[in-house]
Amino acid sequence: MEEVMKEMNYDSKRTPLGNLTTSQIHAGYAALSEIVQLLNSGGKGSALVNACNNFYTKIPHDFGRKTPTIITTLEEIQEKLKMLEALGNINVAMNLMDERMDIDEDPLDKYYKKLKCHLTLLDHSSEEFAIIENCIQTTHGPTHNSYSMTVIDIFSCRRELESASFLNYGNVMLLWHGSRLTNWLGILKEGLQIAPRKELITGSLFGKGIYFADVSSKSANYCKATKKNDEGLLLLCEVSLGQQLCLYENENINLQLPEGYHSVAGIGSIKPSTYHLGVLSTEAKLPGGPLIEENMDCYLKYNEYVVYNPKQVKMR
Repeated sequence: MEEVMKEMNYDSKRTPLGNLTTSQIHAGYAALSEIVQLLNSGGKGSALVNACNNFYTKIPHDFGRKTPTIITTLEEIQEKLKMLEALGNINVAMNLMDERMDIDEDPLDKYYKKLKCHLTLLDHSSEEFAIIENCIQTTHGPTHNSYSMTVIDIFSCRRELESASFLNYGNVMLLWHGSRLTNWLGILKEGLQIAPRKELITGSLFGKGIYFADVSSKSANYCKATKKNDEGLLLLCEVSLGQQLCLYENENINLQLPEGYHSVAGIGSIKPSTYHLGVLSTEAKLPGGPLIEENMDCYLKYNEYVVYNPKQVKMR
């Protein structure tokens, strides 16, 4: 955790990981929102410098001897959003591990129970394992050719209460979601979450939501694995897409979907050609390869799917 946050320039000496409160993280979102509003209105100069310094006051950064970076692009906003997400998930993990435990209880057993998330290892010889592994390999995007993926293990995942609260609008798919290793305790404990709604932060391609892909490597890129640390976790989720708003260009949706729609589909030019039923779910379709390219004038290379309500998602 320390290493990842150091890469993001977080100053853990000033505020150790786990000591940053939820209210401080929310204050970070608010400060970042102020920067976004200035960028959107063409603001710069001292106003932007002051807004960035305010963000760095809320969320301590370590720039060494360098001058603190002035945030000027949506890409930089995205990086700071990922930092806030990671800090929130690390807080969940630290709180989980700080709880008192019975001296006779195995720590791993206690932490696992506290997750309230049931993980079951799939047999490598099972049909489900074979299909999922095949879909991972056959939906590896041709432009993501700097690495390959090897499946080590697959776990079935069931979060308590997710099934009961699931909003099924139909058109259910099994889709991929990737994230850094530091986020996974928080994700397993709290589920996939959206940045606080009261803070209007743009920068994500289709607004603040939970993003999924039908191409495995598209999501794997967000795991941030490296040659040195080459293991990552991909999550397969049952996602209720319902009536989709299909977008072919970069259109930011910040407040809410138009009436009658349940999700956004950012349409890409490369997509899966097959779909599997009955894998981990009786209803959801699992996209498989080979990938095919259509001659479409699309902003995206690969499809993206976005929902704006966590209750439309079930981990599988």
